[in-house]
Amino acid sequence: MKTITITWETNDVIACAQDQLGIKLTEDQADEVMVILEDGMDANVGICWDTIEYAIEDYLESRS
Repeated sequence: MKTITITWETNDVIACAQDQLGIKLTEDQADEVMVILEDGMDANVGICWDTIEYAIEDYLESRS
């Protein structure tokens, strides 16, 4: 039996924020985005660059 594991890291969130949204996140902020991703993860969609971007936007909206 084969197992596939995909790993996302805080640095991926930081890079997505910078590259896609032009925003600088700290490591602590990116960790908070990771919690949003984990809590809201839909197994039918998974986690991808789009869902990371949406989680960043959700994080930013929750702070304003």
